[in-house]
Amino acid sequence: MNSENQIIFENLSIDDLELPKILYKFRSWKDEFHKRILTNQEIHFDSPFNSAGNNRDELVYKFDFNSVSKEDIYHWFYQDSVGILNEKDRIEFSKSKSENFTFEDETFRQKWKETMKQNLNSTVSIFCASEKNDNISLWESFGNNHEGFCVGFDAKELFKNTLFPFSAKVKYCKDGEEPMISPFVPKETIECIEHYRKKIMFLPDKFKGENEYRFAKLCMQSRTFSIPQNVIREIIFGFRMSDENKNQIRKVVSEQKLDVEFFQANFYEIFNCLSVTKL
Repeated sequence: MNSENQIIFENLSIDDLELPKILYKFRSWKDEFHKRILTNQEIHFDSPFNSAGNNRDELVYKFDFNSVSKEDIYHWFYQDSVGILNEKDRIEFSKSKSENFTFEDETFRQKWKETMKQNLNSTVSIFCASEKNDNISLWESFGNNHEGFCVGFDAKELFKNTLFPFSAKVKYCKDGEEPMISPFVPKETIECIEHYRKKIMFLPDKFKGENEYRFAKLCMQSRTFSIPQNVIREIIFGFRMSDENKNQIRKVVSEQKLDVEFFQANFYEIFNCLSVTKL
């Protein structure tokens, strides 16, 4: 099974997952919400268009408007009209709607894109993490420009205790390789998950060095999710983090009785790179 494209279902054995041992999340100790990873053992799922940080344009899927036929449109309206119990009325309704529906107008296409964007943000929740703990861009964008901290999660324990409907390592696309998807969200379960997977698991090639994994849920009642203490395995201090903040983190870890190892990120200006060493 291709780890970049696999769909993981809740009944799949944990042994079948292709996950790194540790996945990393970069946070700011100045953000009270971010602190809750340690103080409350909570992780937060973002809506797809709010997860990038710094307004980065990440999601790259494209709608294949030109491939949509009148039959496709009829089928979509028919599938969407399950509330019409009389079969004849349902067929007439679907015919009427499909005859007056078109994607030819560019203004309508743009409105449809925005509607589908809002639908994605309201129905899908994602948790992003990286298998890299020394990526400068991630520390700058999500680790408060190296003044923050990074939490290392036991990847399989994280998955086992949260039961994500699907997850995958992100696939990075060059220009022209973006996934093309139908403007309609499929009604069948497998096709529906594949549709959403293509929307959220493909990112621009310029972010390839981030080695990102994404765990996703559909229609979460709350975007905040509690995790067992044993999921948190490592804490890395940013190379600019103050001693005061380090001591505060150590105090929280002690109070919460978290069994973690501490690490320090170090920056080497001459090579413009980071290394992480155990404390």
